[in-house]
Amino acid sequence: LRAIRLLSRLPNGTELLKRLLYAEHEPEIIRAAAVRSLCHNIHVITHLDPLLDRRHPPLIRRTTVHVLSAIARLHQSTALTARTSLLTVLNQPDLDAALTTTIIETLGKHGGKQALAALGHILAPTYGVTLLETWITSFPALIGPSEQWIDQADNPTVRALLADLMVAIANHPNLIGVALDRPSALIAGHVMILSSATARTLGTIGQHQPTLMPAVRALIGVALYDTSSLRPLSELLNADPSCDLVAIVRNTEHDPPLRYAALHTLAQQPNGAEVLLHLAKHADSSLGCTALDRLQPPLPPTLNEQLLQLVNTATDEAVRLAGLRALGRNADPTAVPALLEIALNNEETPAIRAAALDAIVEAPVAPLTELITSQPEPIRSAALRALSRSPQPGPAPILHRLAFDPDRTCALAAVGALAAHPETHAPILARLIRSHPDLAVRLAAAAAFDASAADETIPVFVEALLAPYPALQTQAFRLLAAIAPYHAALRQPLTDPQQTVVLRFQALHHLSTYEPNDPLIRQVANDPTAPEQLRCHAIAVLGRQA
Repeated sequence: LRAIRLLSRLPNGTELLKRLLYAEHEPEIIRAAAVRSLCHNIHVITHLDPLLDRRHPPLIRRTTVHVLSAIARLHQSTALTARTSLLTVLNQPDLDAALTTTIIETLGKHGGKQALAALGHILAPTYGVTLLETWITSFPALIGPSEQWIDQADNPTVRALLADLMVAIANHPNLIGVALDRPSALIAGHVMILSSATARTLGTIGQHQPTLMPAVRALIGVALYDTSSLRPLSELLNADPSCDLVAIVRNTEHDPPLRYAALHTLAQQPNGAEVLLHLAKHADSSLGCTALDRLQPPLPPTLNEQLLQLVNTATDEAVRLAGLRALGRNADPTAVPALLEIALNNEETPAIRAAALDAIVEAPVAPLTELITSQPEPIRSAALRALSRSPQPGPAPILHRLAFDPDRTCALAAVGALAAHPETHAPILARLIRSHPDLAVRLAAAAAFDASAADETIPVFVEALLAPYPALQTQAFRLLAAIAPYHAALRQPLTDPQQTVVLRFQALHHLSTYEPNDPLIRQVANDPTAPEQLRCHAIAVLGRQA
């Protein structure tokens, strides 16, 4: 590799490098390095074009595309030749999504009408069909069970490209939750990756070449309303700054994905919150709720006042609930009196009163206590949740009693109010950890403590380590390790073969952090009855010491 770098600087080095390009007996990394070293030589395009053929390994092809992309950015006659070579590859569906994406992005700043035609071909609904044909031709096993795709790929190149595509689909923001259980899902993910890059490139072309903007808008318009396949809606909407988002929102009642994407794009604009609030006031209930759910904090005081006014004057309960949720996200203390007035109004529905309580921040304790002791569900639990956000602790006896309420929602809300002030309610929380019959409540009480907990809580966590609940044991171990990292009880899981593997692994990790020379680590490594994962970790710790 060092020799290749030196050859690229010598007068006759280029001729020697060209020999490496097609030396199939050489490692791929060597051939790729030779290709990369030619990126500053504008006269090698004719030698690079054959390397784009699919019979060459992906590394060679991708490196060649990067070199041609670098040449295509130059303002010389060879740049046009390089772009032509890239367009030729782009016009033929390819299994390598990364390679195709690189070509698409290269055409963003330097592509012309030919590039638009190629990009339009990718956005067309038929592109997925031709891509599926390409996949099945190269890999007939694709029509079989998805669990066997990788195993049945005899060709290492196809196996590598399939694995790359699976990883890219799993990490793509527009494909979260897509299950690769059939060929159509794989092709849909492949098309989405390419169409997302295409949409971004269309925006770049329109920005740098205003004369092509009408053609760009036409392509975006066709792709936006084509519901026959997955669409990169956010990228398409962002590609055209002149897009009438409000009109799209109003006219896409039967296309929810496009409506949601347009609302999301609206929310990101400087005046987006004002437009969304206007839509909520003048649109139907469904659109109004969706618009209010897209409002993101912080809201300016004037919009906060308008939102409060909408909550007080709207006749549709769903719109009022959405408005209260938006007020809760904004968390403006100046809205507390108005929200408390709604919560105390007996003429309001329980759902509205509970939503108003959930939107309150830093509420006074007295009115919340009155609601807790006098109102049924869901108002009572909502008042308890509001009390957990109060700067003052609530009444301990009432919260202690409600922590044992038969209604789990109420009990957990009471524990949340206690946990908001652990320094004040530590004895009650410790009692809940020890004796509450509901595991969820015990876990919620334990979660209230952190490394700053008082030493008086140590016996509580030691007892919890002996509880028959693995989740509680794990949480108690974590808290005890934070408060007293050298406590003897932290070693006990390693000496008890009946403990769960998770807890024993947690104990071994803690011991190796604080006492890496403890003989117990070697004992675990030599124990043939210990789980393999536990022994491997112990051996790794011993290896670090050596």
